Amino acid sequence: MEVTKTTWDQSVHEIFEDIRSADFISIDTNVEVTGLIMTDESLNLEQLEGADWYNVLLSKQKARSPLEFGIAMFKEDKTMSNTKKTFHVKCYNIPILMAYVEEHDARQDIRDRKDFEERFDIDSIGFEFMQKINFDLNKSLYDGAPFLNKERSLEAKDYMEKNPDFMIINGKHVTNGDLDQSYFPKLIEKLQPEDIDEIVERLRGVGKFLEVTSEAKVPVIGHNLFVKLILLYKDFVEFLPNTYSELIPKLETLIPEFYDTKFICCEIGENKNASGADTYHERSITSNAILYPLYRNTSWIGGSSIDFALHETSTQVYESDLNELCMENLEDDSTSFCYECGFDSFLAGIIFTKLAILTFREFKVEEFPKYAKRWKNKPYIQKEIQNVLYDHEKPKKGVRSVAGPSSSSRPEQRVNSWTNVIHKK
Repeated sequence: MEVTKTTWDQSVHEIFEDIRSADFISIDTNVEVTGLIMTDESLNLEQLEGADWYNVLLSKQKARSPLEFGIAMFKEDKTMSNTKKTFHVKCYNIPILMAYVEEHDARQDIRDRKDFEERFDIDSIGFEFMQKINFDLNKSLYDGAPFLNKERSLEAKDYMEKNPDFMIINGKHVTNGDLDQSYFPKLIEKLQPEDIDEIVERLRGVGKFLEVTSEAKVPVIGHNLFVKLILLYKDFVEFLPNTYSELIPKLETLIPEFYDTKFICCEIGENKNASGADTYHERSITSNAILYPLYRNTSWIGGSSIDFALHETSTQVYESDLNELCMENLEDDSTSFCYECGFDSFLAGIIFTKLAILTFREFKVEEFPKYAKRWKNKPYIQKEIQNVLYDHEKPKKGVRSVAGPSSSSRPEQRVNSWTNVIHKK
């Protein structure tokens, strides 16, 4: 289901309630359309020769913001008495764009700010990618649902408190065409505190997603998740801190439990199972960590033990492409839903359950944090910096950080061996 700025106010309550009641959610953003992480050159961290990898990531994130956000909510149907586990799924695809307060004075002030200009920096390769996937840039620019992080929200509130009559120009109300009615549905001659609070809440918009998710303590799933989490933190919560050691405690507090399906895929493919036997079967399934081939390779898993009931309004639109994607390279068809963030977030959630069944032969939501501890909070970075743990100041090249039991109680871990993984989405 697509939600734009014209339908956001009508949809936001349902979306946030779905998050609060979900067993887990999966998310996606289209950072690729900005040109970021499209090539090895964009984020070639292994070539930094000891330079601070977070500083490189930080400088690139300042120049980009996603233009679309997708979320899928998975909730187990516990009323089903048969042995087949059923998850009800609702998906939302949301074109987004950072909000602004006023069309005249404030807009010029913002335009002069370098950080605002950088937020819309799109590399040429990003435009090529947009063309390839038939991405509708105008939809985000003209109908993107608003978002502001907390710091920008305070700036907006401060502006309106100092300029309570900003809707008046030369003694006259501005016309409806001068102010975005999605942000300002009514013209107010002099704003009162309650008016300002209402406007700020509307401008926060999609930016409240991480706050609601954190309060709900719901696990977050994603594919190639770390860069996307950093983007969302910057745009939805606050500007990024200067150091990695400052960022990680903030992320840990905000999102205490997340799982990266790309890391899980690589972890399964590279390691041995608990009995010590070679997992050739698993390796063949997880040989390609790109989202769509991974979905194809895992789509058959758990067919007799798990099912997904697609919400009629929000999700059934994806059913046809979901089935066709199992059989062919549907991502080459620009008319498909491939690369739409709502669809891709849906795939990430499905892949998550399939990889869990592949590894643990079952999927029990209530027990998953316990028996999947080895996957928890480990985002995939790239082939030599495989993952980052919250309790490490920096990842070390060529050394896998592993949570849980000591290395003496688990099969031997190989290092520097994920060189065959293709580093695309």
